[in-house]
Amino acid sequence: MQQEKLPSASAKKPRWGGQCLTYAAALYTKATGVGSSGNVDAKAYWNNSTPQERKMHLCAPSVAIWFNGKHGHAGFISKIDPDGTIHFTDSNFAGDETVRELTFSDPSQLGKRCPNFKGYVQRTTTRWR
Repeated sequence: MQQEKLPSASAKKPRWGGQCLTYAAALYTKATGVGSSGNVDAKAYWNNSTPQERKMHLCAPSVAIWFNGKHGHAGFISKIDPDGTIHFTDSNFAGDETVRELTFSDPSQLGKRCPNFKGYVQRTTTRWR
């Protein structure tokens, strides 16, 4: 079951994260030191990763990727707790550039967040394309 973390009562406005890939890739870079310069959307991020960097199993930190057609969606997996709880955040899911922080206990639910789930990317080098 997915559970959305709500802002605290003292929060005055929602956090704005901008476009999904920019947000998720920035978090991945902060966590790992590996950037993704030159990728403009989730499809490019996936296509510009190597086969070894593309994972079909849940892993953290990583960037989760969904796409069909032109662009798609990306989110950041920050950690997986020993009990299996998955910590996920994304931006612009509803086209409003709002950051959402979610936890999932079932990885299949994360894959269903958007249509056409591709997998997870754990980049090992920065891409300049």
